[in-house]
Amino acid sequence: YSLTAPATPDCDDNDADEFPGQTWYIGVDNDNDTFFGSVTSVTACEQPVGYSLTAPATPDCDDNDADEFPGQTWYIGVDNDSDTFFGSVTSVTACEQPAGYSLVAPATPDCDDNDANEFPGQTWYIGVDNDSDTFFGSVTSMTACEQPVGYSLTAPATPDCDDNDADEFPGQTWYIGVDNDNDTFFGSVTSVTACEQPAGYSLTAPATPDCDDTDANEFPGQTWYIGVDNDSDTFFGSVTSVTACEQPAGYSLTAPATPDCDDNDANEFPGQTWYIGVDNDSDTFFGSVTSVTACEQPVGYSLTAPATPDCDDNDADEFPGQTWYIGVDNDSDTFFGSVTSVTACEQPAGYSLTAPATPDCDDNDADEFPGQTWYIGVDNDSDTFFGSVTSVTACEQPAGYSLTAPATPDCDDTDNTIYPGAPEITNDGIDQDCNGSDQTTLERDKIEFQNISVTPNPFGDTINIALPLSYNNIEFSIQIFDMNGRLVIDRHYSNINNRINVSGLDKLDQAPYIIKIINTATGFSMMKQLIKF
Repeated sequence: YSLTAPATPDCDDNDADEFPGQTWYIGVDNDNDTFFGSVTSVTACEQPVGYSLTAPATPDCDDNDADEFPGQTWYIGVDNDSDTFFGSVTSVTACEQPAGYSLVAPATPDCDDNDANEFPGQTWYIGVDNDSDTFFGSVTSMTACEQPVGYSLTAPATPDCDDNDADEFPGQTWYIGVDNDNDTFFGSVTSVTACEQPAGYSLTAPATPDCDDTDANEFPGQTWYIGVDNDSDTFFGSVTSVTACEQPAGYSLTAPATPDCDDNDANEFPGQTWYIGVDNDSDTFFGSVTSVTACEQPVGYSLTAPATPDCDDNDADEFPGQTWYIGVDNDSDTFFGSVTSVTACEQPAGYSLTAPATPDCDDNDADEFPGQTWYIGVDNDSDTFFGSVTSVTACEQPAGYSLTAPATPDCDDTDNTIYPGAPEITNDGIDQDCNGSDQTTLERDKIEFQNISVTPNPFGDTINIALPLSYNNIEFSIQIFDMNGRLVIDRHYSNINNRINVSGLDKLDQAPYIIKIINTATGFSMMKQLIKF
């Protein structure tokens, strides 16, 4: 004992488990599945309701899921053929839900879980052949797990275009007649392979009686015509016909015309030309022909056109064999020297019916004709120069006469020492050369040298010097210089017939030269430039 009364904290002094500081335990079942998922505790003297001195077990694997607790049964479907339909179910006991498992066993509708094609709702197909032609025209189907007899998974092809007609099926051959020429007769048959019957086609090939299906005129029963030409004049006198498909040689569809007026005479036929001659000028020669076209021969007409030789049937003088004349003027002096004639129908140009006169004395000389004037010079002093002229009119040329009057240069036809070009006697007061005056010595050479001609220029082998008559028989010195003044030729010549020929110059070089001509009697000279080629 003690002076003080001790504390009395024991809440139940008859229960050794209840005392201050005692720990009490209670299981926590959050998901109300009767399995604790955890434990909570309190410290108290008195035992709280539901609490105990020992902590209860906590087997609940997920205390927030009432479906997960120890001993729970989980189910899963078995799909052996992987067709998504289960054929059986298997189960396990476990707290936690295994992957793919569920609380309820799945249905197992798969009628054969070893065949992936058999499952609930599978569609099975079968072809329908209404016309028993072995080709399906339609398909029917049914839904079943197991495969019905005759059905398959795929719908069969339905190529039969008409399943109510046994003649229409794929690969059927159809025939049609070909009438290329539209004459209603077939010439050939064509066929097609098709299910449906094409328009106009049939199962049997039609007959092909047309002998030529490219010609609408050739068909069975056609009538062909041919003309009869008894006289072979190409015109028919009658017609015959035949019935045949093919066109017989020479026959046609239309009966030919029969215009022949006499089919026994080959000359009489339509369009025949008949001829008759026309003689307008009554010279017994036809100038033209007229013709008619007729089948029968007109009176007086014939098949051949008569000759029409009359060149002018309006002129009785013109006919075949007529003689025409024309004067011949060979020398074109307008006078005829002879006459020629031709036999011709038409009058040739210039010809006439009568022969013309032929007065021309020489028709090969145009200078000789009637009325021609002839001239002759008179040389009274016989110095060969005429002092006057006389003339006559005659057709033929008289001896010594000419057509042109000769010159009369003789200034004194009574003195034979006076004439043109006569040697002039200087300073004698007489004009011997008829130049109109007497000549002095110096003037003579000066004047005469102006008339000297030197040719050719350029020269080759020879130089020709032509001198006036007054220098006849006078001696000249001929000198040739080169352009350097060197004397290359120095010769003396006598003037014979008023000409000097300087030859042998071929050895001179080709170059220009100076020729000097000197009158040795008077010493008068002239120079001229020449070129040697």
